[in-house]
Amino acid sequence: MFSIFRSALKYIVTLPPFARFSMQMAERYRARHLPAYSNAALVGVDYNRKLIDWCAANLVGTYIKNELQPPLQLPGAQIDILYALSIFTHLREETQIAWLDEYARLLKPGGFALVTFHDATHKHMARVNISPEQLAREGIAYYNNRAEGSNLMSTFQSVDHLRALASTHFDVCELITSNESPVGQAIAVLRRE
Repeated sequence: MFSIFRSALKYIVTLPPFARFSMQMAERYRARHLPAYSNAALVGVDYNRKLIDWCAANLVGTYIKNELQPPLQLPGAQIDILYALSIFTHLREETQIAWLDEYARLLKPGGFALVTFHDATHKHMARVNISPEQLAREGIAYYNNRAEGSNLMSTFQSVDHLRALASTHFDVCELITSNESPVGQAIAVLRRE
């Protein structure tokens, strides 16, 4: 269940007890287990009001609803680690850049962001007529681009493309491809400069 964290464990163990933040912490099946792993403060953020309300009523932590575009109503440089699971998989490039800027604002220097994305090895890429060659050529490609922020849209990008986007604010510690990842999506382990 927490395999995304295991993927980044060698980086995370260098941190003191940490606060966690997530764009999708409100996923009840994930969020309800996190307090058993740490006594850190937990802040969950999600685009879905019903999930936020359920988590706020039933789980430990602070839960707030976000919009498609940043900013979040949180102070800067307060987060040690955040994860964005299956977020960049549904966003256009310009929105991804805006969220990377926001993650950089929220994270303490040396903090980590774990971001999942669809890469050239993702198993569903062929279903939506996007090829590895197209990603190598264009860097990023979309399926159903009009539905940004919803599960109806899929964004695929090359590892090099995500590295270039993230490198403005982050050291890219590791990029784990979808076919090597325990969560079925590629994982970028980013460290705030």
